[in-house]
Amino acid sequence: MRGGHLMVFISDRLSDLVDKGEVLPRYYNPGDLFERVTIVVSNWRDSDIDASLVQPMAGSAHLEIIQHTLPFVVTSFGWRFIDRWLRRGVERLVPLKPDLVWTLGCFQHGQLGARVSRAAGVPMITSLHGRWDVDERQSLPRWIYSKLRVRAEEESLRTADLVIPVYADIIPYAQKRGARRIEVVYNTINAAALVRKQDYALSQPARLLTINRQVPQKDPSNILRALAEGDFDCSLDVIGNGPIHARLESLVNELGLSARVRFIPAMPNKQVCALMHSYDVLLGTCHYHGISKGSLEAGYVGLPIVLNQRRPEPIQELKDDWMVVVEDSVAGYRSALTRLLSDEALRRRLGEAAHAKVRDVFRPQEGESRRAHLFAETAGQTADQTADAGSASE
Repeated sequence: MRGGHLMVFISDRLSDLVDKGEVLPRYYNPGDLFERVTIVVSNWRDSDIDASLVQPMAGSAHLEIIQHTLPFVVTSFGWRFIDRWLRRGVERLVPLKPDLVWTLGCFQHGQLGARVSRAAGVPMITSLHGRWDVDERQSLPRWIYSKLRVRAEEESLRTADLVIPVYADIIPYAQKRGARRIEVVYNTINAAALVRKQDYALSQPARLLTINRQVPQKDPSNILRALAEGDFDCSLDVIGNGPIHARLESLVNELGLSARVRFIPAMPNKQVCALMHSYDVLLGTCHYHGISKGSLEAGYVGLPIVLNQRRPEPIQELKDDWMVVVEDSVAGYRSALTRLLSDEALRRRLGEAAHAKVRDVFRPQEGESRRAHLFAETAGQTADQTADAGSASE
């Protein structure tokens, strides 16, 4: 059994997901639970998105994409003047009769979801992918931005019947903003496409991998400098794109690494999953307080992982010696590579520990079925519908 209407509020650009090959099956309809899915986008870039390109993310549901764009003044410093935008959104969306509201995030689009939820008298779920009390506050404009959006965060999280953080370190933030019920469900991975790593003998040359959106908070410059200073016999594939991409390309040229570093702006997730086991080490840099989907995929494969420590406090997911944790410095990455590239037994131990940690503790391979159960429960669907949704995701 399946049925009902799920209304999804997002701030991400669907066009970016299409361009990056991250159109993940049923992402916006866990377990193919709903017959109808409406995605409400608040960015102007998706005004002409072809819904057929996004359809797999809604499963077999009828998909509608609605543009309700935030005015520029709102997306900069006009946070106190969005009531008209919110009111118009409620007037437009409530007549569509959603059965469940889902907001991916808790900024202005989350606030709109909260207003629709209350006006329609239906439950609401909010997914959280960051700790917005500490993340993205590295400059004065971003700090001001973080202060101005607190009103939206609190309305979103206090309204939500269920808040789903994608990692445990988000819980204190959700509680501080007023979340009433919290269930951690890690980012879903495509376990069926991932190949378990069996051979830990080093490739010749060693094959290194980094996967990240290329933004200041995920800047891999110290990884690149460590490769140049260490003079390792290796190649590095850098998968991702973003605003600092051109600077990274210039750095690679300056360091004389052009023959050893390959930039891959986009690769379909299924292809990344199929190839990941063929690498020797995953290297990552991230100053958000969480663990990326790419790290979960690498851990499930059994790939040795090197990640930087977070400040001011270590995050829970990086504990228990299942990866190499370093300072985000040239010396930190150089030391980790020196150890890993010279010790097959260490690579195997870390790879096996990573696989066990991700499979048994984080359980991202169960992410879709776990979300489907929570969605069915929150929407008030029957136990039979929940069971059907769980089996649909397997």
